[in-house]
Amino acid sequence: MDYLAPGTILIIDEAQRSYSDTLFWNSIIKPRLSHEGLDISFCLFCCYGSPLTGVDMELDTDIRAFTPAHFKLAQRVTLTPQSHPSSPPIGLFFTRSEFTDAAQRLTANSRLQEKFTLRPDAEDYLFSLTNGHPGGLSSVLKYIHDFYRHAIKSRDLSVITKEHVVDSLKRDQDVWDVLTQEPISRSLPQGRWLTKEVANLLAKVLEEGNVLSEPNKEAETCYKRGWLHRMQILGEDGYDKEVYVLPSRLHEKHVPLSGSNTTSQKERKVYPQNSKIYEI
Repeated sequence: MDYLAPGTILIIDEAQRSYSDTLFWNSIIKPRLSHEGLDISFCLFCCYGSPLTGVDMELDTDIRAFTPAHFKLAQRVTLTPQSHPSSPPIGLFFTRSEFTDAAQRLTANSRLQEKFTLRPDAEDYLFSLTNGHPGGLSSVLKYIHDFYRHAIKSRDLSVITKEHVVDSLKRDQDVWDVLTQEPISRSLPQGRWLTKEVANLLAKVLEEGNVLSEPNKEAETCYKRGWLHRMQILGEDGYDKEVYVLPSRLHEKHVPLSGSNTTSQKERKVYPQNSKIYEI
């Protein structure tokens, strides 16, 4: 690494695949956490892992045992900005202002053939629905574009309001048929991994808001596939605890569909009335 200039930042995507590389973590990451070694920085993007150590021995039992690194709060970026004073004021999901910027860039992108703009009330609604999830924003915008494409193309419509968005999302099955072909589909429960036990866990998270992070097969499946996210919250006892949560309201709306695909009519859970996509 002598050829790297001082101050170089290396971005490593899918960094969870490095968890079994003891040389990388012991000889490179740990020294940098202690401000030793080369004057370079790393930005590790991980689909799963411990917020504290990166490496998660409970999820990766094939990893050779070694003492994991420990990331300080200031070195961790989670899905949304955390309230702890030492945590950075940023997250992987869009903030409200970032959401507006991203939406404007997407609606001007060549992927959407017909150009339109979103009124602030439509942006507010979509932000509440997606929680700033990047894949959720791009996928829902693509659906709205396709839904109103004829009206936009004929110049009968150029500004999308909240009412337009709500009206476009009222046909649940049509919406899901499209979204399962879009980027957000990677985080929607489906396929052979969606067992009845997994669906029951998702339903429990939906009902309770979160569940404690405990090692079990169903939670591991959901976490590694991005169906559930893990975050730290302050417990009633004053101590931090790790919990699993659903990524957004949009993902919450998909849980009843996941359950209906894995259970019989007799076993089917009764979900709240506001399980329609457009109802937030």
